[in-house]
Amino acid sequence: MTNIQSKIDLLKQRAIDLEVENAKLKQIIKENAKRKADNVNLSAENAKVKIELRRAMGENAKLKAESLREVKTRERIEKTMLELDGIYVKNNKLLAITLLVICIKVTFHKPNIMNTLLLPPCTSSANLLSYMISDKNKII
Repeated sequence: MTNIQSKIDLLKQRAIDLEVENAKLKQIIKENAKRKADNVNLSAENAKVKIELRRAMGENAKLKAESLREVKTRERIEKTMLELDGIYVKNNKLLAITLLVICIKVTFHKPNIMNTLLLPPCTSSANLLSYMISDKNKII
């Protein structure tokens, strides 16, 4: 009988061990179900992030293209302004020299005519040129 009792005790112990193992497995199954739900949520969130990333990349590409156009436009404007400044300075120098030549010719032919012109008193043509091209008078 002791033999049967020991077998019963062994079977009871085995049943207890199996119940403990079953409880552990149920806990693992529960954790796995939670992980699967988390994975589904993370996958959905990941899909949303990918869509937002594509939208942001498209917007970034658009802004980059606009920025490049603005840079090129600014460069063209700066180049044009430099060219116009060069033309302006060249034309003003030409105008100053032309006026000087006219004044010299007029002074040569009619020495007293300089007093009747609305120009500053100049003792020489060099003074007239320096007056015309000075920053204060803004001819050039």
